[in-house]
Amino acid sequence: MVPVMARPYVAVGPYEYTKTDARRTLQALAEIYSHHTCNSTDIARNTGLRMRLGSLAQMLDPKTHDLGDSLDLVASHLDKNFASYTPDALARFLESLWEILRTDAGSQLVQGGSVHTLQANGGGVPKPQIDCAKITFAGVDGDVQASRNHHGRPWQALCIWSREVIDSFRANGDPITYGSAGENITVRNLDWSLAQPGMMMQLGDVVCQITAFAIPCSQNKAWFTDGDYRKMSHERGDTSRLYAMVRTPGVIKPGDQVRLFSGTR
Repeated sequence: MVPVMARPYVAVGPYEYTKTDARRTLQALAEIYSHHTCNSTDIARNTGLRMRLGSLAQMLDPKTHDLGDSLDLVASHLDKNFASYTPDALARFLESLWEILRTDAGSQLVQGGSVHTLQANGGGVPKPQIDCAKITFAGVDGDVQASRNHHGRPWQALCIWSREVIDSFRANGDPITYGSAGENITVRNLDWSLAQPGMMMQLGDVVCQITAFAIPCSQNKAWFTDGDYRKMSHERGDTSRLYAMVRTPGVIKPGDQVRLFSGTR
């Protein structure tokens, strides 16, 4: 099972953040923003989102007002001054952060697909397939991240990828398969280019919010004949795995319907 903290440093409703989880989320503020705007050409929308994130940072630390509109500088300041923020203040920040980044209501059905395979293990990659997955607010029950330096925060509870993306790598001779790169859920028959941070996804009865692209690491170089694991990066195209926060827990089985929802900010 996922390790349970005796007492979370920050509790936001059903979500539990360790001190490291909370701090690394602040550190990633500018990066998270870039994930939510990288495929958007709507300048007004992107500017509005940056302003809302800046205002949220000012509620946590009024001194960020003097840093202008650079979220990189804001994130650096929040990280440097992390020790001065109370758990309650951090909880308010984290709760509001994901509401700001969520597409409104998520009521517009974009496309449907289905669950292809499910994967989980006690840490590391590849993850072996499992018959069904019990999804909690912390992620897949029984799945563990070997290192929490870059994984395991509530907004990284699920890692989702596309069968078609994996199959395209395999067709080019790369020895990758479902679960090789550590994704918990592999979906099929879904145009992966449409799935973006901020959108909502329903898998069976489970509802989640896509929060960020999963940044590939060198542990995945074995799955590519040339060792170029950066082929999985969102900066190379529509090939990235996606992180998601669980909004409604439940049980998922292969073959369950997948629905992708969007809306306008």
